[in-house]
Amino acid sequence: MSKQSEEYCWGKSVKRGPTTFTPCTKDEKPIKFLIENCHVLFIPNVYKGDGTETRLNLCLQESGIGASKITQHESFLDGDICSAVKENYIKCKINLNNLSLYDIDNKKIDNNDIDWVNLRCNAIIHIKGKWESKTQIGLQLECSDLQILPHIEKLSPFA
Repeated sequence: MSKQSEEYCWGKSVKRGPTTFTPCTKDEKPIKFLIENCHVLFIPNVYKGDGTETRLNLCLQESGIGASKITQHESFLDGDICSAVKENYIKCKINLNNLSLYDIDNKKIDNNDIDWVNLRCNAIIHIKGKWESKTQIGLQLECSDLQILPHIEKLSPFA
């Protein structure tokens, strides 16, 4: 991240297997932003998991405002960028042990009561840093907080 890297404060890089992770902050604060009115595309999961994992992949579909915020931060990376913005969703991580969930009235709720299928929510995304491999670079994004929104009943196209 050499382009305008003075905005970012990079921590000490840590090599984990073939990937190097470097944490970052901006103005000495965590980099967080809100994505409003999104919905969960799939039940959070991990590839080849056994169901005991707590750090999972989360795919959020939204209007595009969140995606533009992410691509703006990704534009400061140098190299072959593996974007967290996919064709019609944003991919990030979620840690069920550290996730804070709130209802529409901003009251904390338990994550055991969540039905993840087509869940509507507001999400706080934390840019934890960047990861680098021999061939690619990307941002490590983690959803730290979700505000659960009411389901909107879909009208039947046959009505």
